Amino acid sequence: METSEFLNSDEASTLLLRHEIFNAARLAFHIAMDKFIMAEFDVPEHEELLGLIKEADHDWYFGG
Repeated sequence: METSEFLNSDEASTLLLRHEIFNAARLAFHIAMDKFIMAEFDVPEHEELLGLIKEADHDWYFGG
């Protein structure tokens, strides 16, 4: 599928994939900004990253 077809598609599976891509980018940006503001430049390991993702996802929807 071409990029323009993907972006303009109304298929349910494509819409779900676009939503997941947007959500992943949003969480990555949120975590990166938090790390940068706190001057924490280390790369988190798997368990720590999972915790950060859950925390950022929860905060986004519940006013954090």
